[in-house]
Amino acid sequence: MSTKEVTNSQFREFLGNHDSGKFGGESLNEADQPVASVSWFESVLYCNWLSRRDGLEKFYLIKHGKLFGINAEANGYRLPTEAEWEALSRPKSKQSLSIFPWGSDYPPPQNTGNFADKSSSNDRVKKLEDYDDSFAVASPVGSFQKNINDLYDMAGNTSEWVHDFYEHQPPTVTSYNYFGPANGKSRTVKGS
Repeated sequence: MSTKEVTNSQFREFLGNHDSGKFGGESLNEADQPVASVSWFESVLYCNWLSRRDGLEKFYLIKHGKLFGINAEANGYRLPTEAEWEALSRPKSKQSLSIFPWGSDYPPPQNTGNFADKSSSNDRVKKLEDYDDSFAVASPVGSFQKNINDLYDMAGNTSEWVHDFYEHQPPTVTSYNYFGPANGKSRTVKGS
């Protein structure tokens, strides 16, 4: 798994005219901000582009602009599964995973990540009033301390696609190579 979210700069190597847009009047287009306003399918195309760039076998099988399968044995880039994302986003105690990426207490401690807080420029969202990350919108990737698994921004910044179709009640799985249900109406989003 990548240690940081994909930046606008990185994504624009693949799709030069990508526009992450604005939120609350603030730009999400800075080169070091995480890419936003990307569909699940665009994320899949980016994974295949990275695979081709690095000489790896593509994970996603695409024909005529449509996904028709996966190659689970491929060594190319892919989106993490929901099980992988969950396991890598939260610290483990000897008994179980924590509830949140920062632990099991709410609200998050200061300097945990980028959240909708009192520095947010948008008054239409519910905010953490006692938290201040000093960013009106998305922060540059890696602005906060990495987690125990050496991954940044698992507790905030932008939402992230995972491979799986959405399931109302995800199954309890013991294997991280579970790619979720074979079909569904929408894909799963994790993170902020």
